[in-house]
Amino acid sequence: MSRYLFIALLLVFCRLAAPTFAAQPTQSVEDYPRSIRVGVDANWPPFDYYSPQGGHQGISSDYLELVARDLGLDIEYVPGDWNDVLEMAKHGDIDMLACAARTEQRSAYLSFTQPYIYIDCAVFVRKSDDSMHRL
Repeated sequence: MSRYLFIALLLVFCRLAAPTFAAQPTQSVEDYPRSIRVGVDANWPPFDYYSPQGGHQGISSDYLELVARDLGLDIEYVPGDWNDVLEMAKHGDIDMLACAARTEQRSAYLSFTQPYIYIDCAVFVRKSDDSMHRL
């Protein structure tokens, strides 16, 4: 019983505290552009991908659709090979990337938000496979 009470109180606290923890915008919503061009890696499921039948899909698509709805934005998705999408970002042909990790090289030409998703990476091999000794 106390476990359920703890979980219920935690959920209530998180709901009440959420606005306090949210970042305060530096501009008013009226100052934002109404339309943005978003570069999409056409082949990085489940995070970011594009299909002619379904358009932009993946986890980043879900987040972008929520932001676009809340801010009243029109999004033009620009799919392509990852290297091509990065080049478009470097030259200002797109306004943002749908999904990208911060690197020193990318930080030279992109501004990054706080991550909205953290991904653990691992390598798995069969126990009987003795070809992997270290990375």
